[in-house]
Amino acid sequence: AVCPATTSGPEDRRAARWRASVLGGSTSFLLLGTSKDTVKAHTRCELRVVAWLRCGWLQQTRPASAAQRTRMRCSYAIASLPALLLLLYQSWQPSPVIAPPVVRRPQQLTQRAWQSRWAPAVASSHSAIRPAANTAAPSDPAATQPPLLSHQSAEARRAIAMALAEPIPPTGDGRRGGYDHQANVQKESDTVRHMLAQDGFEQWSPDPSLLPPQAPAGASMDELLSAVPRAGGIAWLAFGNSGATEMLLNWVHHVIALRKGHAMVVACYDDGLFVHLRRLRVPAYNYSGALPPVHFRGTPFLFHRMGFLKAMTIKEVLLSGRHVLVSDSDVAWAKDPTAELAAFAAAGASIAPSTDCLDAAADADKTPRGASPFMCGHSPGNTAGAVFNTGVIFLAASNSTVAFCERWARSTLKLETWWSDDQGVFNRLLTARGFYPVRAASSDGRLVHGPDGLVLGPLPARRFCSGHMVWMQQAGAAGECASVHATFTEFGDAGKRWRFLEAGLWGALPARYFSEGRFLSFAPPKPPPDPR
Repeated sequence: AVCPATTSGPEDRRAARWRASVLGGSTSFLLLGTSKDTVKAHTRCELRVVAWLRCGWLQQTRPASAAQRTRMRCSYAIASLPALLLLLYQSWQPSPVIAPPVVRRPQQLTQRAWQSRWAPAVASSHSAIRPAANTAAPSDPAATQPPLLSHQSAEARRAIAMALAEPIPPTGDGRRGGYDHQANVQKESDTVRHMLAQDGFEQWSPDPSLLPPQAPAGASMDELLSAVPRAGGIAWLAFGNSGATEMLLNWVHHVIALRKGHAMVVACYDDGLFVHLRRLRVPAYNYSGALPPVHFRGTPFLFHRMGFLKAMTIKEVLLSGRHVLVSDSDVAWAKDPTAELAAFAAAGASIAPSTDCLDAAADADKTPRGASPFMCGHSPGNTAGAVFNTGVIFLAASNSTVAFCERWARSTLKLETWWSDDQGVFNRLLTARGFYPVRAASSDGRLVHGPDGLVLGPLPARRFCSGHMVWMQQAGAAGECASVHATFTEFGDAGKRWRFLEAGLWGALPARYFSEGRFLSFAPPKPPPDPR
């Protein structure tokens, strides 16, 4: 017999306390359930004697005679006998509902999916990052596979070995972040990717005629960029792991739309992304082996590691003799900026970074002055307030930029604070020493002197746009923007996707998304009067 239960305790107890007054007496029935302690222990089920819930069919008027009461008690007892026998049988049988799957302890999960597959790339001295002897075998066979080392350049292998040589922060160190909660990290990453892919992303693929011939899987950076001239050519670089696949495909879509597919390359930080992009014939550089295939923004030391690899990737492009335009995966390219970037390089700029300046007029005003609005302190004469954003950077190929990237990479990898990242290191290296007061390096003030002989060309905020510029100041219109970086956006990558959709910049969608009539029209009802 089953009736709707009303519980006063938490739902996760799986056992309800059922009470009723039956015929003026207290009739008890057996109900199988598990308490919180039982769920935590995962070792036993509890057969609990509890009182029956008051159900409508039991709420009857007390019979007048003792004989009637006796007959009703007997009928209830007989009716409940099958359920009682079933419950007794179930109490001795394993139940997938009652007995949750065994979950390994965090210390057993440590390095399970993220580090065990790195072992072949690590020298014997890297014992600090090897799995413990009692670590349980991964349930996913792919988690034990080494990176595609036979399809990886020597430069990438060296950088990965350097990244892995840095010890994992101990428990209690803020840089460790979510490292001990990999199941939660995986679930969050899967949720985000599900939202990013719900528009049919998995069906999109680029036009192969707009891409260069596919290089071998183990191609060097120089080989991947063979279509880009070494003297004055600009390579378009992005980077990421499988957790950023959809964002990267959006980046690829826009770069190809600008007819720059021959000049682009994506540095892949895990095997899954590398294989996926090669399947689409997108130029992909194998940098797998040091990072997991999930979102890891909440694990600072891994984000530091990513920043290190990013700077090392840029360095490899520069060493090939090509300039590089590097941008994050959450950047959509609306216009081709190569002409103005080439002009920056011709004028002597070493590095041209985007900024977090939100005042386009103040950014364009290069009149010497002591102060500028918040985060716009990169104009001549300014004594503080410059904030560069590493989401979009142009670097000219030179010895000074190669040396800068080396310092940037190593400083990021050695970060000892959880709250800093590669962008913080980038700003510190450029502005902490010899930058203020800002000194003009060109007659128009567009170029300024940086440390160690570097010349900086802050990119115009009106052309290389922040999310605030586009969605707050321009009502979601790209306007003059060559690039749109989804900064100042809430709800992570899922929120960035919605913002790009608003601006018509979420472009990597199958044709059916635009042709099929799957649209919703909603006319809200007239609200009722306010309650008095």
